Amino acid sequence: MVHGRQVVFFNEAHNLPLTRTLTVAMLPALRREGFDYLAVETLYDDDTHLARRGYPTALSGFYINEPIYGEMVRSALKLGFKVVAYESDQPGTPDARERAQAHNLVARIFRKAPKAR
Repeated sequence: MVHGRQVVFFNEAHNLPLTRTLTVAMLPALRREGFDYLAVETLYDDDTHLARRGYPTALSGFYINEPIYGEMVRSALKLGFKVVAYESDQPGTPDARERAQAHNLVARIFRKAPKAR
């Protein structure tokens, strides 16, 4: 399903944490397929010690205290993913937020590594 793809998006319902279990379950297969990055919403980009520490703290993100979200980030770090925050802190409409987040993905991943997966 992901062979030959550069980017895979998982949608989830913020109010239904169980929807994140698919992402957690897919992480090992994605890593085996050569994916190196996990970019997630609601993670704060000012937690500059996340990768070195190897686990998130309560100050790492808005939903990080939700157990499945926390497990998703911990699992990704344990598997060697570079976890990237792309949340926008700009006020505005939902469309403006989506545009800002797309710009963050480009700036934080693809501008530095155009072939990143």
